[in-house]
Amino acid sequence: MLDVGCGSGRYLSAFANLGVGRMVGVDLSQTMLDLALEQVRAAGHGNTDLVCANFDDFATDECFDVVVAMGFFDYQSNPVHALGKMRTLARHSIIASFPSRHWFRTPLRQVRYRMKKCPVYFYDRASIAAMAEKAGYASTESTKLPGAGMDYVSILRIASR
Repeated sequence: MLDVGCGSGRYLSAFANLGVGRMVGVDLSQTMLDLALEQVRAAGHGNTDLVCANFDDFATDECFDVVVAMGFFDYQSNPVHALGKMRTLARHSIIASFPSRHWFRTPLRQVRYRMKKCPVYFYDRASIAAMAEKAGYASTESTKLPGAGMDYVSILRIASR
């Protein structure tokens, strides 16, 4: 499993607890990777590599059964490019979150991140499906999660190779 934008390692430790054998986490922040290392160690997982890199610059010869990207597409100015790269690294599918548009939450988040000089992006089912198709996925299933965030969790499947 490859976790793109793994942050503090919450998903890595969850997948370790599920018995995933080999994991790689990629993140821009060494501070986050240090936290991820603590999470992975606490889960007792020994077959995890953590890479400090921008995903655009991440290079590997490995192919992963699944690529996970939770909280990653919030900040991607070219999501089709990122989805395309993920497709080349996965055998089966991508599991990713996409922030949804909300009449109240979206403008507040845009202002807050604009002040940080960090653009943030929002999606709907149609835009997620269109991006996935453009990036070459065979199918896409998106579920909007209930609650405060109301983000989409999507499974993007790759055609049999």
